[in-house]
Amino acid sequence: MLRGIRSLAVAMHLEIYWVYINTDLLYGLKNRGIKMMSIEEIIIEIVSDISTAYGYMRSN
Repeated sequence: MLRGIRSLAVAMHLEIYWVYINTDLLYGLKNRGIKMMSIEEIIIEIVSDISTAYGYMRSN
């Protein structure tokens, strides 16, 4: 039983670290991509992000 509790705690910590790593990686890729994008592409990206967030809010 103690092994199960320990492995659960480790799994939870690994999941938290994985989220941070993914967020950092995605931010880095997004930041590099934005520097290479034109203003029209950035506007389309922002509008699509807003649309996605709005759709997510409506579904919940």
